[in-house]
Amino acid sequence: MAIVMAPAYNHQVMPPPYLYRDPSSHGPVYYAEPAAPPPSYDQSVASAVPVAQPVQESTVTQNFSGQHLTATGDAQPVDNQAVHVNFYDNDITKLTGLNGWQQMIRLTIRKNDLKTLGGIEQAPRLQWLDASCNDLGMLGPCPLVASAGTLQWLDLHDNCLTQMKFVLGLQNLTFLNVHHNDLTSLDGIQHLPNLRWLDASSNDLRTTLPLPSCHNLEEVSLFSNCIADPQSIYALRGMRSLRTLNIADNECGDRAAQELRRQTEGRIFIVEHFDFSGGDEECVYEQWAHMSQAELKAGDPRLGAVRHESAPKAKCTCAIF
Repeated sequence: MAIVMAPAYNHQVMPPPYLYRDPSSHGPVYYAEPAAPPPSYDQSVASAVPVAQPVQESTVTQNFSGQHLTATGDAQPVDNQAVHVNFYDNDITKLTGLNGWQQMIRLTIRKNDLKTLGGIEQAPRLQWLDASCNDLGMLGPCPLVASAGTLQWLDLHDNCLTQMKFVLGLQNLTFLNVHHNDLTSLDGIQHLPNLRWLDASSNDLRTTLPLPSCHNLEEVSLFSNCIADPQSIYALRGMRSLRTLNIADNECGDRAAQELRRQTEGRIFIVEHFDFSGGDEECVYEQWAHMSQAELKAGDPRLGAVRHESAPKAKCTCAIF
């Protein structure tokens, strides 16, 4: 039986397919229940994900969603061989007893009441952590370093983060979502040599620095920040791996985006403008985060128009990365 990756809850922002590795490369393999993807799930992902080694279906995921738990230790491991433990939508304020799942590589703890990640060191094999929609603030020194050798996908969006010290030591991180926090600086991100996907939208950033030091970044969203200096945008021109950049709703304006596009000879697909006529910001974010590259370049009638220099009259939409 082949087990493939699947969302842990509706509209989960999934890492893009190019971050998945073939099991034969001895890279990480992610497991989840074999369920049909929801309508918003990018169908290209389903054909791109690697399959895991055959395992019993009951050992793939243990689901404790919506049980009003106040600590992870309140849940009793039914099978300590589970590789994904899902605590979505509880009242959890502390992480305890995680060492009860000896094979856990994926932990979903979205929509709880965590103020700290203390206790996460009990899960040193973690490869994928979703702790979005909590009350996480100052994280440092961060216990995530216990998983520094394995952690690759980290989702902390919709928290109260003010600085990036928590990333220090996470050398293997490739996916980082810090959308909708209180960040004023990305200082620390230069210590993530393997980072390829970053969503830092809806923060209070005033500069792109030190992003130019992240040579492997391919997709970046700085949507809805406070970047006013065009030179901060032009500093990204040396990022040779960068393919997609969202700088819409910043003070630097469209001219900075157009000049960067000229300097990079169109190598970077740049989002510089869109509207929310189809719904509120969070609704649009959820829709756009699931759009494929083909959809965002071809345009999608569900969403608002985006201007693009190579096709100024075309209606185009882009994902918020």
